[in-house]
Amino acid sequence: MQKKERSIRLVSIICVLTLIILTILPGCNFIGKTSNKKDADAAAQADQMSNSLCCPVCQATDIADDGNGTYTCNICGNKWQYNQTSDQIDIVDGSGNVVDSMDINSGYVNSGSSGSSYNVNSGGSYSGGSYSGGSSNSTGGSNNSTGGSSSTGSNTTTGKLDILGFFGDLKASWDRFSESVKFVYDKETDSWTVINKDGKDTGLFGFKYSMRDKVFYTAENAWQRNFGYEETYDNFSGAIAISYDTIRVKFNYDEKEWMMQFWKGQYGFVLIGAELGTYNRAENSTQSTYYDCVTDEEKLEMSMKLLREDPETSVYKTLFTRTTSATWWLTGFTPGTLNAGAYVANEECTKKLQMVATIHFKNAEQAQAFVGGLETTTTILHNQPRRTRSIDFIEMSVDEFETSSKTSKYAVSDDGKTVYVSWR
Repeated sequence: MQKKERSIRLVSIICVLTLIILTILPGCNFIGKTSNKKDADAAAQADQMSNSLCCPVCQATDIADDGNGTYTCNICGNKWQYNQTSDQIDIVDGSGNVVDSMDINSGYVNSGSSGSSYNVNSGGSYSGGSYSGGSSNSTGGSNNSTGGSSSTGSNTTTGKLDILGFFGDLKASWDRFSESVKFVYDKETDSWTVINKDGKDTGLFGFKYSMRDKVFYTAENAWQRNFGYEETYDNFSGAIAISYDTIRVKFNYDEKEWMMQFWKGQYGFVLIGAELGTYNRAENSTQSTYYDCVTDEEKLEMSMKLLREDPETSVYKTLFTRTTSATWWLTGFTPGTLNAGAYVANEECTKKLQMVATIHFKNAEQAQAFVGGLETTTTILHNQPRRTRSIDFIEMSVDEFETSSKTSKYAVSDDGKTVYVSWR
């Protein structure tokens, strides 16, 4: 009996450690950032990758490449170039004379002949003669500018992977992580726990174990909530041993663009799981794939179950059920493998998982908006190896939904507020 208990504890520890490892890196944004590499080759590569170039003076992104190593801002008219000898950004006049210079490491523009100085937020990054991200403030002289925003989640992305910007993005993600978690000792329970910056209990690295559902799951106030969602996370998840199928259902409601994303697959080497996340953003935000996690007021009551095909009988049997909860991110992870011993689980493995979800919307209008998005969802993405396949959701009654063997289906309750979804 003691041996069995030790085995259970060991498996639990392995599962928790796997979840920790697999969820630290997804917070990093690998796309849409400029590089910190400072030589001319990096600049050319950055241009090829269509990264946004920002004016070091006013932070505008309307930039012209003069083709001779200098750039011109079409907003404030300033020109600049990267000085490899002094490791600075030089602000130049029309004749190419240096009038100001910026120390890249300190983010300070030395006062030059123009009599102005610029204090640049260290949150930005330099790439091939341009400054990206952060904010700038100018004092003295005729140039006065404020603003600029972090490129994370706001710049147009092309879907290409910016490996050069990895370390800058990793640091930004670590800073967000550090702000999101704090280890505290609970004297009453004689245990350690984690709270976020608002003082809410977030569980150990954002994860808890449900004695009721017998699964690991993400805490409601997990630190991951600060990161929102963007397609970068799906693009790089395969590199850390996560293999899954996912669908994104997009729709407009209450003057916002919404997305509900479904996942099912192999998480690391010892867990099988499923997720259902709810996100939104302001309308007309098509310049980015980034979405915010919904607010507490926008949370929806959701439940789900994950089934797996029995290889001997071809019957789908329930792996676990997550009971109804008002949440922004419904998850469940249970010990197991889809492809034992392999680094990834291909789409033939993940297709053997069936996810069934029940979503209780605020009203019929929101439910119908979701259904409209569901009906236009035609693609399942498998992240590793990257593959896509078609999906077509069939509408049916609630009774038919319970008995039908269709692989992709949905039904709406009589009051019009609840939607049932099944896919594999």
